[in-house]
Amino acid sequence: MFIRASVRDEHLAEDVLQEVASVVAAKFDQYNRDLPFEGWAIGISKRVMKQHFRSAKRNGVIFDEEALEALGAAYERREPPRQDRLRALELCLGTLDSQKRALLEMRYQGEVEVQEIATRLGATANAISCALHRIRTDLAACVKRRLAMDKRSGL
Repeated sequence: MFIRASVRDEHLAEDVLQEVASVVAAKFDQYNRDLPFEGWAIGISKRVMKQHFRSAKRNGVIFDEEALEALGAAYERREPPRQDRLRALELCLGTLDSQKRALLEMRYQGEVEVQEIATRLGATANAISCALHRIRTDLAACVKRRLAMDKRSGL
């Protein structure tokens, strides 16, 4: 997405994406897992794009490196790092009552089909599907609230 937003030419965007993927694969052992992967990959993307734009500049194409930096910074800020979302989800899961948690565990950890859960619990498949939907909706809202609280408090 970042590359396509930065490079208008679809073929050049594909070339840049392939080169970025190659660099990411080659340098993956240098990635610090304590930092967000997205920011690291965007940094590589910016360097690769700068190389392409410098080459294009020699051919008369004008590009503003400051615009690339600003776009990269905007992409890095657009959503919380994955570990923040996972931490918020863990906290939200901890607030569920035992029945809701058991239902989620059966469905997603045990990979039990909805119909089988319904049979085990003496309910209809529709009732189980609705309950799972409500739980997921509540969890999504909880995660969103927690991330907003973390953002306001500067965590």
